[in-house]
Amino acid sequence: LLIAVLFFLFMLGLFSGPQNVVFQFLLAKVIPVQWRGRLQGLRNMMGGLVAAGLAYWAGHTLIQNNVWGNGYSATFLAAFVLTSIGLLILGLLIREPELPTLRPRMRMVDRLREFPALLKGDPDFFFFMIARSFAVAGRVASPFYIVYVAHEIQLTGQTIGLLTFGFLIASTVSNLLWGPLADRFGFRISFVGALATWIASTILLMSVHLIWPIFIAFFGLGAAAAGYQISSQNIVLEFGHRDDMAMRLALSNSAESLMSTIGPLAGGVIAASLGYATVFWTSNVLLAVALALLIFRVKEPRGRAVS
Repeated sequence: LLIAVLFFLFMLGLFSGPQNVVFQFLLAKVIPVQWRGRLQGLRNMMGGLVAAGLAYWAGHTLIQNNVWGNGYSATFLAAFVLTSIGLLILGLLIREPELPTLRPRMRMVDRLREFPALLKGDPDFFFFMIARSFAVAGRVASPFYIVYVAHEIQLTGQTIGLLTFGFLIASTVSNLLWGPLADRFGFRISFVGALATWIASTILLMSVHLIWPIFIAFFGLGAAAAGYQISSQNIVLEFGHRDDMAMRLALSNSAESLMSTIGPLAGGVIAASLGYATVFWTSNVLLAVALALLIFRVKEPRGRAVS
């Protein structure tokens, strides 16, 4: 069973990579650049509310009642059915626009060899890639927030529920702020705001020992996570030429996935040997480097790209 679970998790991760690139590329072709922030923010908010409701229903109905003798498998089956319905609706109702120009077909190996030129040809995109890598590495502390809180205050089911609610409601509702902000000033501004909120919330979490200030810190962390997601994904669409958009998405997502794999492992080693405070300060330093690169080395790409 363990081998089977590992195999299917591997396949899930393997196909999630192309899915992320294709989905973002499709959104870029369907949604005009001046509406992307608002519509993506609204989508993320509605998706968060629907996911929360379905998670409650699955836990209360399928898992608690152990439907079909295995509530978790029943939950995965329900997710498969709902996802299939969504993809079917997507295929039937959305007509993909044809681009005026397309890159000539070539072998994948030859296409991969274009990555260095893609970075060298656009310095802003190159420094954005570095900044995003540092920001992803800054998530090294994310798994340890609730563990750290457990050492500061007594955690009960009610307390965990309160902090989880604060994080999720902030990540859901704040999309209504990040989206219009990005539409008006560009996704670079929302990225900067998300990183600044992230750093401030982490410092607050390290400085307080009462439940309500900790709740505010978790609220800020949730808002920062939403801002990071909506800005880091969409700003990639605006660098360089439109014909290279899919390649930029592939390169950016691959770098993020690599850092997301290394980060938690490094965080665990640091936490075990030096403590949680060191993990949080390491996270803040990495986030601060990403913030500085965005401010001083990355120009707002809005208006430069062909959209």
